[in-house]
Amino acid sequence: MLWVAQETSNAVSLDAVWRGAGAVLLGAVIAAVVAIVGLRATLSAEGERQDRQLAAERQRLDDQLEAERKRLDRQLEHERELTDLAELRKLLDEMMGHVYTVFETYSAVMRAQIGQLEEEPPPSELEALERRQDRANKAVTMTEARGAVLIDALRLAARLPKDDDVVDVHQKVVEAMMASPSPTDSPSQEHVEALRTGADLLWSTQIDFISACRTVIGTRLPT
Repeated sequence: MLWVAQETSNAVSLDAVWRGAGAVLLGAVIAAVVAIVGLRATLSAEGERQDRQLAAERQRLDDQLEAERKRLDRQLEHERELTDLAELRKLLDEMMGHVYTVFETYSAVMRAQIGQLEEEPPPSELEALERRQDRANKAVTMTEARGAVLIDALRLAARLPKDDDVVDVHQKVVEAMMASPSPTDSPSQEHVEALRTGADLLWSTQIDFISACRTVIGTRLPT
């Protein structure tokens, strides 16, 4: 009987041990699971934080690149404006020179015609030939200058809108130039007066053209 009681007591003790061990193991498993879940949550939170940090860094770089692109665009636009302005200034300088040459050559022709009209006594045959040649040379120079002004009108039309003041005033120069009488071998007093009127008109339109050129250059200076 004692042996049976002892056997039963041992059985109970082993069962309790196994139950205790199972409880401990279960607790360890639960703790491990909880730890794993916590670790995963921590890793997930860290991953999200890193993703947010990377996204913020990418956005910062994108903003920086966009700002740099805009700065370069502004710089290029400014340089283009300066280049266009330099080319326009060069064109207008050339055009002012051509307009001035037309006025000067036209005035020279006018003076030659007045001198021809007022010649007294008549020049010798050689002097008359030399003066005729001089008048012819002046007429050729004037014709070349007039041609340059006409070409300038086409060049100007390609650079500025047709309602621009410079285009408008240059057109008046062309009209005055075309309306002015041409030189003749036998000038009359009326012809000389017409030459004077043409010279005055060319002078006034030349001044207006120079003023318009200065204005358009000033208004086109980049800010």
